[in-house]
Amino acid sequence: MGISLPQPMEALYLIVKAKLEAVETGISTIEREFFYDVVLPDGKTVGEWMAPQLETVYQSGDMPSMLPELEDKDARINVCN
Repeated sequence: MGISLPQPMEALYLIVKAKLEAVETGISTIEREFFYDVVLPDGKTVGEWMAPQLETVYQSGDMPSMLPELEDKDARINVCN
């Protein structure tokens, strides 16, 4: 690298470099590598937002609805008419 970085910074550099190389070579996608770290409008990352929900799902064994707003009969859109 040329310059000496503190160990945590060097580790972060190596992680990001490996992720970008995996994307560049087609082993992975940018979304797969960085999705957890996307910052949501409330300032939380996707990972921070998902972690409590995943814990609940694993404890209960019940999958949440993918589109909870469609579970309410009054909110359903009639696409047949």
